[in-house]
Amino acid sequence: MKMKKLLLLFAIAASVFSISCDGVFDDLHGRINPGDQNDFYVAPDGNDNHPGWKAYPMATIGRAIEKATAGDRIHVMAGTYNESVTLKDGVSLYGSYENFDNVLSPASRNVIAHPSRIIAASTTGGIYASGAITQDIVVDSFEIQGRDSTTTSTNALAFTNSGTVIAITVRRCKIISGNTGSQYTNGIVITGSRVTLINNIIIIVPDGSTSNGNGIVIQDSIVDIFNNTIDYGAIPNYWYGIKMPDTNTTGTIRIINNVINAAYAANKTSAILQDTFDPRPVISDVRNNNIVLSGNGSHFVYESNGQYQTVANMETFLGTAASGNIPGYPAAGDNPFLNRPDDYQLDPDSPAASAGQNLYSEGITVDIVGNLRPAEPDPWSIGAYQYQE
Repeated sequence: MKMKKLLLLFAIAASVFSISCDGVFDDLHGRINPGDQNDFYVAPDGNDNHPGWKAYPMATIGRAIEKATAGDRIHVMAGTYNESVTLKDGVSLYGSYENFDNVLSPASRNVIAHPSRIIAASTTGGIYASGAITQDIVVDSFEIQGRDSTTTSTNALAFTNSGTVIAITVRRCKIISGNTGSQYTNGIVITGSRVTLINNIIIIVPDGSTSNGNGIVIQDSIVDIFNNTIDYGAIPNYWYGIKMPDTNTTGTIRIINNVINAAYAANKTSAILQDTFDPRPVISDVRNNNIVLSGNGSHFVYESNGQYQTVANMETFLGTAASGNIPGYPAAGDNPFLNRPDDYQLDPDSPAASAGQNLYSEGITVDIVGNLRPAEPDPWSIGAYQYQE
């Protein structure tokens, strides 16, 4: 009888603790983790009932976002996470840690060597935001894969109506679109938002059966595209590195230091597509871009009334301050990268090495894996990597 009473009391106590533990953990988070109260941790071997401390991480990014508030940071251990993550106002995500020893150092996050891989659970995107944001958000060092679908178009990332005052910054990520058969597949879709893209690799289906795709789609937004590598993957037909639909009525776009690679596509590819130019979004700067084009029907810029196949035409048409763009490299069959499509480091002979613009004024100091970009006046390499001698 005594044993039954003890067991009953234990069960009641456990039930009460399970109901109230979230509040206890929330209250203790700052006091038990002094100086760490704005940081939550996620790991594949975590548990969503954990408080999100280093020693007791959560299991899903979504659960950590649910607990976080504006100004908090979420750190995600290397591993695979099958979920679609909805961003929260003012909450930033940092991934690809081998351990949590030094989470504030960019060198501790390496999306190539030990990625935090998000595989989208929906076609909306692996990471997405919908609705106005009032505080900056950073997404740093994740591999994000779009969901496969043969019935609808799919995105790896999507930002919709987040507003054009406060920025969402996506940096040092490897972004891979899903397979969609005859549907369109997109790396990043940006509508009515302010987004900064820095040091990312964007791959439109490295293998598979998808026939149409876009690297970045921009609609009525303010977007900075700095030091990214955009690769067409294995799409055999329509592919556009940066696409601006003909319904654009406003927006400012800066395109600097990017490798846009359509060198192996079979048909109807272009680095930049504007369906029509009336009205035209303000492309304020198209400079120091390594536009890599080759193959049947490839263009630097394409729109319904003309095809702009020379760098000079592209610069004149798209940007008043355009300069330093590198024409038509490589020849068909050449590869400007090492280990494409794994890490996309520049080949030593690539003209993108040490050919770009210094962007320290934009707050950029490292490349995709944490290597320092040169201080002024040394030139930068074009693309996600700083070429290392």
